[in-house]
Amino acid sequence: MTWVDIDIWLAENAGNIVNGYIDNIYGDSDRLILRIRRSRGEPISLAIVPGEALYITNRAIERRGDALPHVITLFRRYLRDSAINSLS
Repeated sequence: MTWVDIDIWLAENAGNIVNGYIDNIYGDSDRLILRIRRSRGEPISLAIVPGEALYITNRAIERRGDALPHVITLFRRYLRDSAINSLS
């Protein structure tokens, strides 16, 4: 994705994410998934695949039996239950 793609994506999807809370964080070496709890509607998952894609899904998160990468553990420690006030 280019910066232009990301800018357009943010303009179209920020309303689904802003004013939500990060419920949990999942991921592996290929992707990062933020489970977002919203005040209206059902929870959503924001998936980030570095250099390739950024998307919102309602699908169940596929959990793998592997140990979590260190960075995911840090993200969980510092970002879980954080409010999302804006995106830019």
